[in-house]
Amino acid sequence: APDPWQQPPAVAPRPTPGPRPPRPAPAAPTSGQKMSIGQGVQLVIPAGFQIAAKDNLVVAANPRGVLIAGGPIEIASNDPKELAQYHARVNHLVFDTLMTVPVGGVQRPAAVFHATFAGVAVIHLAVALIGPTYRVAVAFQFPVALGKDAPTGRIGDDLFKRGILLP
Repeated sequence: APDPWQQPPAVAPRPTPGPRPPRPAPAAPTSGQKMSIGQGVQLVIPAGFQIAAKDNLVVAANPRGVLIAGGPIEIASNDPKELAQYHARVNHLVFDTLMTVPVGGVQRPAAVFHATFAGVAVIHLAVALIGPTYRVAVAFQFPVALGKDAPTGRIGDDLFKRGILLP
């Protein structure tokens, strides 16, 4: 007969499913000047860039020919290929390929282009940012000669990881 005074073996209680952990917050914004590109979206332009802004269109360039630009999407389409074709046509670019880049922790459609401006061959990457309250695009452009340049790569990484502030 079992001993009534003996305690039953301890059984670990089954964990009850709790709330899902919160999504990680986007990385802290990089330092620089915040510029509105409309609809609640801001770009953080790094130090050393000359900034021109008009009607929610922001274009910033540094002395090495690296360019950051942002502004509203002008056509009604959400199709990445149509957006890329339009962007190529109005900006005199040659469309190369579609890809995705992480912006604020979310993979977003991006188009890669090439062109020659003032005799300089450039690579141009444009990301469509379409959300419930915003429809904007952000572009990063650099001379082909800086394609393997680490500081230029860091500017692009910082722009897409921390330099685009969505509402």
